[in-house]
Amino acid sequence: MSIELYASNALESLADKLSENLKEDKFDVFTKPYIVTQTEGINSWLKIRLAEKLGIISNVAMVSPTDVVSRVFSALGGGIQQTMHSEYLKWLIFEMLSEKDFAEAFPKISSYFADSESKRLSLAKKTADLFDQYQIYRPEKITEWSNGIPETDADLQWQSYLWHKIKTNHSEQLGDKTELAQKIIELLNDEKHQQVLVKKIPRLYFFGMAIITPFYLKLFYALSQHIPVRFYLINPSPETYWMEDVTEKRMTLLLNRNKKKSTEDFTIGNELLLNWGKIINDSFTLLFHDDGNINSYDDSLRTETESPATLLQKIQSDIYNNAAQDSRHEITEADASDGSVTINASFTAFREVEILYNYLIQLIDEKKAVLSPRDIVVMVNDVDKYAPFINAVFDNAPYKIPFSIADESLSSGNNFFSALVLLLAMEENEFTSERVVELLENKYIRKRFGISNIPLIRKAMAEANIIFGVTGSVNNDTRFMSWEYGLRKIVLGLCISGGNNIIYKNEAIQPIDT
Repeated sequence: MSIELYASNALESLADKLSENLKEDKFDVFTKPYIVTQTEGINSWLKIRLAEKLGIISNVAMVSPTDVVSRVFSALGGGIQQTMHSEYLKWLIFEMLSEKDFAEAFPKISSYFADSESKRLSLAKKTADLFDQYQIYRPEKITEWSNGIPETDADLQWQSYLWHKIKTNHSEQLGDKTELAQKIIELLNDEKHQQVLVKKIPRLYFFGMAIITPFYLKLFYALSQHIPVRFYLINPSPETYWMEDVTEKRMTLLLNRNKKKSTEDFTIGNELLLNWGKIINDSFTLLFHDDGNINSYDDSLRTETESPATLLQKIQSDIYNNAAQDSRHEITEADASDGSVTINASFTAFREVEILYNYLIQLIDEKKAVLSPRDIVVMVNDVDKYAPFINAVFDNAPYKIPFSIADESLSSGNNFFSALVLLLAMEENEFTSERVVELLENKYIRKRFGISNIPLIRKAMAEANIIFGVTGSVNNDTRFMSWEYGLRKIVLGLCISGGNNIIYKNEAIQPIDT
């Protein structure tokens, strides 16, 4: 057996191929097909697509690459063990950073957060994210730290200390991914465990994965020796081998570095494909190191627009054909204004979401577009950053558009836990109006204090010129944009609307006109 690769530039084609394979494989009712994806958003979309093709989809396990490591380990008799994920590690690290032993061993790091709880929480979060990535991208370093090998890099010694302490104190509850993967490979050397794997997890389907690392590939290859492992991957240009192409800018840089090379040594590709497809490029390059994967590569699922008419279709066609500068479609003035691609510049993330809402209303109202919520996908680079603004705009909009937010972390969702994290992260010197409004937009806080009109609060803060700081300072004029000064303007405005300045506690205050 070997890894099977299906590639297409269309996610729909890959989903249809997956549905065909699921139908052909004929799982019994007691056996779950395992479909491995990287996001909850893909899971939701894929379930609907498979249900349309198969009539019904049930008893299917949608898991992440990390989860599949735990599931396989458990199936082979290794027991149920939660892997070391950033959400778990964050709070362990947060606690360890406050310990006396850490402060004595690493006074420089400890002085960074000093008496600031929010800085300690921020450092714990960043460190937990690093540890999560180290397990995937630097497994050899994690193995060294787990085995207690002293870290020679002074900048990493505090991380090594934290990791080793986590392993020592919590290894029974939490297993690191590097260790679990190695144990799985060792267990598969036993024929008895091979039979157990075939019985409990007869096949694995990897759908829409953009990031494939050597760590995961080594494990997936070991599994593929005993069960079918199928990958359904997006390749924007499936008919061309573009992984070694370069942009004109990159070629110029390489020529300046190496005078012995000439332009004939390089193949120029499509700039959008090469720049935006870097992660996909790395994944395919890794897969194609194995000749068996090249032989099993199937690009028959590709779809191409034969006669591109809009600006978007022309860009898609150029990417599909890996068209360089001279061979691209001609872009006319009419193409640039056809509305298939629009670019909006916004001064805040909140304004971005407002523009999105207005655009959707325009599509539905003015253009009479027939749309359902499932026809609209909104992609952002940091869902945790945008989630509060999405909730604020769409929950309080005059015309309700159903929506759901996928891939939002527990600590960033609109829930009690996220409200607690926001409160912990709030510092007096960062008491900005936006941070306070973000707190007030949490549904648990709104319900507890009976807050219903967030737009009115925003308007009042703007008129009172509340920007940041609790009290501010007269010396640098921040006093006049502080919360204390602004709230006095609002309260006096409620009592005496408008009028002249009022002297209150030796301060001249202009009540806002209510």
